[in-house]
Amino acid sequence: MQGQLLKNSICAVVAILFLSTRNVSALPVCQNDSNSLPYSSKVQAFLSSAPHPSLFGNVSVTPAPAADLEPGVHPRILFDIEGWFELIGRYVDRNTYDLPSSWSRHIRVLSATYGPDSEFLISLAEMERSGDTAAYTGEENLVAITDTQRERLEPIASTILNSTEGTYQSFFLCALWTTVQEIAVAERGPSASFTPRTPEDCILATVAWAKVLLSHRAVNCAGDCPTESSGERAHLWLTQRRFEVSDDWYAASFPMALTLDVFYDRFTATQRRIVRSAIALFVHKKASWGSTITSDKYSPNADLHPHRIFSNWAMYHSYLYLANLVLEGETDYDAYASAVLTESEESGFNVGLNQRFTSLISAYMNHSIYPDGSTFEDGYTYFIALREGGLGLLAAHRRGLNIFDTDRFRGLIHNAAQMLEPWHCGRIIGHSSGGGVLYPAWTSLFRYVYRDGPLPQMIWRHRMGDDFKNNNPCRIQWFQDMTPMTIFGGEHGNATRASSPAGLGEYLKHFPLSYYSPRRGLLIARSSESENALYIHFDARPDSFFPGHDNADRGGFTYTAYRSTWIDDHWWKANLDSRKHSLLHIDGLAQDEKAPSVRMIKRDDNGDEVIAAADLTYAYNFQWARNWPGESPLRQYVNVYHADGTLVRELEWFTDAEYGHPIDFGWPSDDDGEDLGFTRAQFNTHGDPDVGFKGMWTWRKPYRMTPLSWVVRSVILNRGNHSANEDSPGYFIVADSARVSGTPMINSFESYLILAEDVGVDVENSWCEGNWCRIVLKNGGSAETDLQVVSRGERLSFHTEQYMSEKLYTRLVIRSEMEQEEQIWMVFHTHMSQSERLEVDRVSWDVLKVLYDGNARHYTMDENSHAVVRTSTPSPSTSPSPTPSASVSHSPSAGASVAPSASTSATSSVSARPSAQPSASTSASPMPSSSASLSASPSTHVSASSSASASASPSSSSEASSSASPTPSPLPSVFTPPMKPLRLRFGRPYNVGASSLESDLASFLHETTADFQIVFKIVGRSPDGGRMMDVLSTCSDMTSGRTEIAVYDCGEDSIADVNYEIRNCWMVHVSGAEDICREHQTRMGRRLMNMKPYFVAVSVDTDGLQVAQVQMRHRARATRRRRRSRRRRRRNRFRDRFRRRTRNSSMRRAPGRQSRRRRMLS
Repeated sequence: MQGQLLKNSICAVVAILFLSTRNVSALPVCQNDSNSLPYSSKVQAFLSSAPHPSLFGNVSVTPAPAADLEPGVHPRILFDIEGWFELIGRYVDRNTYDLPSSWSRHIRVLSATYGPDSEFLISLAEMERSGDTAAYTGEENLVAITDTQRERLEPIASTILNSTEGTYQSFFLCALWTTVQEIAVAERGPSASFTPRTPEDCILATVAWAKVLLSHRAVNCAGDCPTESSGERAHLWLTQRRFEVSDDWYAASFPMALTLDVFYDRFTATQRRIVRSAIALFVHKKASWGSTITSDKYSPNADLHPHRIFSNWAMYHSYLYLANLVLEGETDYDAYASAVLTESEESGFNVGLNQRFTSLISAYMNHSIYPDGSTFEDGYTYFIALREGGLGLLAAHRRGLNIFDTDRFRGLIHNAAQMLEPWHCGRIIGHSSGGGVLYPAWTSLFRYVYRDGPLPQMIWRHRMGDDFKNNNPCRIQWFQDMTPMTIFGGEHGNATRASSPAGLGEYLKHFPLSYYSPRRGLLIARSSESENALYIHFDARPDSFFPGHDNADRGGFTYTAYRSTWIDDHWWKANLDSRKHSLLHIDGLAQDEKAPSVRMIKRDDNGDEVIAAADLTYAYNFQWARNWPGESPLRQYVNVYHADGTLVRELEWFTDAEYGHPIDFGWPSDDDGEDLGFTRAQFNTHGDPDVGFKGMWTWRKPYRMTPLSWVVRSVILNRGNHSANEDSPGYFIVADSARVSGTPMINSFESYLILAEDVGVDVENSWCEGNWCRIVLKNGGSAETDLQVVSRGERLSFHTEQYMSEKLYTRLVIRSEMEQEEQIWMVFHTHMSQSERLEVDRVSWDVLKVLYDGNARHYTMDENSHAVVRTSTPSPSTSPSPTPSASVSHSPSAGASVAPSASTSATSSVSARPSAQPSASTSASPMPSSSASLSASPSTHVSASSSASASASPSSSSEASSSASPTPSPLPSVFTPPMKPLRLRFGRPYNVGASSLESDLASFLHETTADFQIVFKIVGRSPDGGRMMDVLSTCSDMTSGRTEIAVYDCGEDSIADVNYEIRNCWMVHVSGAEDICREHQTRMGRRLMNMKPYFVAVSVDTDGLQVAQVQMRHRARATRRRRRSRRRRRRNRFRDRFRRRTRNSSMRRAPGRQSRRRRMLS
């Protein structure tokens, strides 16, 4: 090990010496067993969980021999002559040339319009052929241009305006496809022809464009061209201006250089000289971000400040670096270029640019890409940095900088595979820095580097499809990355035919179901490898102190299942507002850009389920300055939210310096961050100019008037039946715990959920009652998602809002109200089969029980960390007996709408009587079943099911398999413990006289041992009285008299007119259904203190019996406390006002009267 370290150290010193002599071709290759890029010892430990090597195969790109990089040898930029022939052979293959489903034909048809058939290229070739460019001869020194020369060259120079973002690649595409056609026609005859252009047209167009560039520079620049000129696009030549990627969209220097490189022997000496001169003057004294000679606030030097290199800006300027490579070793330039180069003592090939850009690539791969392959910029790394940057990586790898055969690059591929939605043509979820796919060049790069690798091949097929159809919606934008796509792209390999992880076959065992990046704070998990799997992203970001594209979305998540996205997340740019992300908003506020770093406090995967939690408190309480602030306090625009929901931008000061180490803000404590510069003694998040985009100068300000004690979000993915052969996606839970500090008051807690574009809420089948909601989400497909929400606070409700992002979207807002502290559980269950069943029970305020697929699981919010932990079945304890009197109310059934009708919201006050029998002891229960455990402690029961049959209780084995855990926290004494709810069918009618009600009731009585009371609410006209009497008599006998019957009169021939004499049962007649409805409406507010918290009602009408279950909570003590507080405040205000008014006058009154006033005031 020490020998390897010594070898690496010596190699690094030798490399620096070679770079100092500018002998780049002799640059040594420093390698070790795993990676040629230097890591710290602790960072290296992260690589122990690197993806399995069998997922990638062998690297297909090798460093070029020294002979291939000798001066005058071409091609040299991206490949040698054998590589050029391999590229041509890839597209002239007889088996794929005319095959409609082949890559060869697909990319040829798609890109020919940008290449040989481009009007831009055709017009240039015609200009050169007709002599319209003859005014530029290349034999004149135009440094001090005369008016005559200017007048002669201006018509040529004006042609530069014809170049656009979509035409600049025409030269190389023309060279490629005319060569392919030339060979295909020679082999198979004229039928293989697809364009009337020839290689000669490509050469003429390239030469003409070179003359246009040289003429434009001569007309608009004097000498070295250091300052701005008034001419259009004159900025392309300014030597004191940083190169931007858009410069080459108008100059096309790299496509020209690549055409010269592959057609070098086809150009004449004069033509080569002119093209070479245009490229030399374009790269003359140029530098891009990260490759400047010196470091300043706006652009670092990668050699001097490598820890500032982590932006995609480093790589998408690669075309400047690539264009320069064609000049390596060349000395023949025309008179104009020679004069400019001689004056500045340059040789044409920009040696300094080449050396600095090589260092830039190395620094980018070390710092922007984390050791596990995750990246600071997420999607921007793939579709922006690797769009032009992929070709730059290839050129640097050929010149000895080992990039591709590293764990970090393989981790980058693995990270991309994990971020892709698990079905063909799914998006890459890009989080803060970019979603979607946009430019797909990165997929072809991975395929090119690892041509036999199952994982790169899977990514390539995922985006391209099996038949490469032109109308494939997977590919959004093409024209800017046609060149890398033609160079890297190819037919599907034989390693795998998978377009998603489900098809990886024998390699599937090496593809993990969960992926976690400690530095990035990103958790990706799926229930199985199936395309129908439940698939989630949870985004925490402990690395937020780095500036960049960023959203206010700490703790945001995405949720997909059954090949559909249900809860989405927007990418950066138009979505800086926290209300455009799935976050908990407290009193209308969540986070604002720039949101600070947060700490991931839990991450666990036991195979059956994944649990993760993040402490978001700091991001909710403070706001960091964005846009790379400087050393002085600054004033920036921030979002200000108004009560009516509007948002405005206002200027506010950031004056508090944020001093600290990244570990203080959530960075993994076991990661020293040596490769990022964290171990340096002077490192600090405020005051370090050597780390970060413009140095570390973090400023903050408080974000909220009243800070929060804590905000913790936990996510749980249960995999259900996660066999690869079955699609049982399980369920997903998001649990939020938050507390507002300060004076107790009623706070609003709103959970924003960003619905996917095609997802809507089925309002008719969604409802809220008390602290429970069931919301049905549909997207027009065969699957639907049941969202069950349980809160600690009352008045839980939901609504949808539309908002504008890139286009119009919809969000679901779930609102609750609670004094200071709130806990909200959201359980997502997506299903296709109507027989799938998921039940949720609130065992106590901090314990949730979920019954799914025959298994019961308990989740508890830890009282210290406020994160969710797994627990087993709570220890049984006897439930208190019901209170002597209670009120009974009725709620909508599962199929009722949000706004219940009068018939479903009727309420009646019923006198409760003591139970006929004493409560049975819970210790006497012979069955450790789900029902028994529920009766052991106060609980709420809601069953979301579409099944026509009653659910069976889980077996005792499923409960016994759970590990031991502490007894859950009991309900606060404010709330009266509820009675055991009856387990009957939910949302299904019972036919009068049928045995199904009796059988369900018999099963319930067999399972339960705790005391209970059943209330049958009868509303409607009387059906056959005899049959109904039989049913109710049977139920009364079975329950041994613990049954109430409340009869609501609804018109003539009502049930109240029937004289029931049912043994062991009492009946209460209540008239006036409309009055009952109104009473129910008034009691829904603060008048719940006398109402029974839980009851079961069976409604009877002419169609049969209908079962509904309602849960309500008492808030008696909290309500009384608020009323006392209001009375106290009013009394104090009156007393103070009266004292101020009478203070002086009372002193002048008679002693007797004065004493009376004093006595009154006291």
